[in-house]
Amino acid sequence: LLDHDWVACAARAFHEEADLRIVTVRDAGVLAAIAPLAMDRTRGRRLVLVGAATLYEPGGWVHASAHDLTRLARAVIALGDPVLLQRVPQDSALNRSLAAGLRGRAVTVSREMPPSLAVDAQGGWDWQCARMSSSALRKLSAATNKAAREVGPVTFSMETPAVPDVDRVLEKLFGLEGSGWKAREGSALAVRPDLRAFFDAYCRRAAARGRLRVSLLHFGDALAAIELSVLAHRRIW
Repeated sequence: LLDHDWVACAARAFHEEADLRIVTVRDAGVLAAIAPLAMDRTRGRRLVLVGAATLYEPGGWVHASAHDLTRLARAVIALGDPVLLQRVPQDSALNRSLAAGLRGRAVTVSREMPPSLAVDAQGGWDWQCARMSSSALRKLSAATNKAAREVGPVTFSMETPAVPDVDRVLEKLFGLEGSGWKAREGSALAVRPDLRAFFDAYCRRAAARGRLRVSLLHFGDALAAIELSVLAHRRIW
């Protein structure tokens, strides 16, 4: 979420170019730290992390060392505008640095958040089954058999789309997501032009790097579920 692709796509989808404030620190011309910020005018005037308020994902600044981070913080403060940094992990160097350096000049609000779901998939399916309870395996088998009887055979596949395939993949995703509760509540990507533009641009960049992965679950010929993910840093996200 600190990669250039993610931030660049968020900047284009959610902010006006004139509102971007990309603060950098360089040593002898070499980039040492960067704060991807944008001016938010919805409640007065304040600087925010690019894309944080819309994507609601963890974010932060990129820096080579603690010294560079301190220099970067000083440069941001020197801009003279209030700064709101949302979704910064509590144990990050950015949070620790700002909390220590801005005593009396800033407010830090820390909230306990549930951890992200993580699945250790390195052992393959048989290894995974051996770690599951007999009850969970029975329920999985029963659900699979019921779907096969009532709709059709249950099949799984994972694709690595190339850039020309992105439109086809996203149309599947938008169509399936738009057929359920997300469309009724107005949160589906098909009814959010800004989010749709972000994922369209980001998926193209991910596909160009060979990172994009699309997992499909079919019941017979019917697409039942689709998962959009990227393979990066030895993880599927």
